[in-house]
Amino acid sequence: AVQVKPRGDARAVVHHANSDVYLPDANGELQQSGQLTEYAMGKWGEVMPEGVCRTLPAGAMVRWDIHMFPGGVGATAEGGMIKDNVVEIGLWFHDEDFAEQACIYEQDLRLYG
Repeated sequence: AVQVKPRGDARAVVHHANSDVYLPDANGELQQSGQLTEYAMGKWGEVMPEGVCRTLPAGAMVRWDIHMFPGGVGATAEGGMIKDNVVEIGLWFHDEDFAEQACIYEQDLRLYG
């Protein structure tokens, strides 16, 4: 399972948070490899189907794209700053002896249009 969520006062202002996976190419340059997951107001995680795993190869990095929208509810703080402005990611791992199977699991997170 994968879960991204804002914590504390950030819940009042984080509109969405995307996390993309970047992998090093043959020259060591990081290239986008796909999306790990995303958070949008009201979404609280993803549970993968039984027996499915998503892999993060050695050297993978996660890049964040966080959009905040000041809704005003609970988002006031002295000096206009939110002290507990944190977005967290939770990853649940298989045991080390889990046998990766050749299967494809994709989730289309593009905007509907």
